[in-house]
Amino acid sequence: MSSKQLFLEPMTAGMILDRSFRLYVQNFALMIGLTAIVQVPILILTVGAPLLRGTNQILGVIAGLIGLIGVLLSLLIVTPLVTGAATKAVSERFLGNEITALTALKFAWGYVGTLLLIQLVVGLIVFVGLMLCLVPGILWMLSYSIVAPVAVLENSSDRGEIRQRSWELVSGNRGKVFAVIVVVVLVQILLGGSGSLII
Repeated sequence: MSSKQLFLEPMTAGMILDRSFRLYVQNFALMIGLTAIVQVPILILTVGAPLLRGTNQILGVIAGLIGLIGVLLSLLIVTPLVTGAATKAVSERFLGNEITALTALKFAWGYVGTLLLIQLVVGLIVFVGLMLCLVPGILWMLSYSIVAPVAVLENSSDRGEIRQRSWELVSGNRGKVFAVIVVVVLVQILLGGSGSLII
């Protein structure tokens, strides 16, 4: 696999949507594999736990704990892991390199802590902005929308630097970023649903 490093640069919304659509369509099996590998076990925990509650009281408590653990694992590990792995996989395929789901997940594991922390910080900043006034929160959300790709693709662990880089890349293109985010969320919902259907 090539060791080339991918640096982000501003693109038009049309370019982003076109490239993203083609990459996801061409690598749909890989994207499904990434989501399924980590989400199916969590899904089994969260869906299977309620089935145990009707048996007896002790199993009901155990089932509740299992369900809580599943939710926490999903929020604290699965989300940043899948985000990092999908970013790595798409960037490698964009560069013409081959990569498997397991290789992407292994790579992303080294960024789980960074991605979790930066997403928590950004989430807090956006929340404060939404509480102060709706508009600043939305603007900050758009400005920090690519912190995960910046961290993974530019190999950065400095949270302040990551936020600043994201802000610079998004600057002047927030409307386009909003449109892209809507499409990306729809794709993620589709991928997540497809991954769940495997079981």
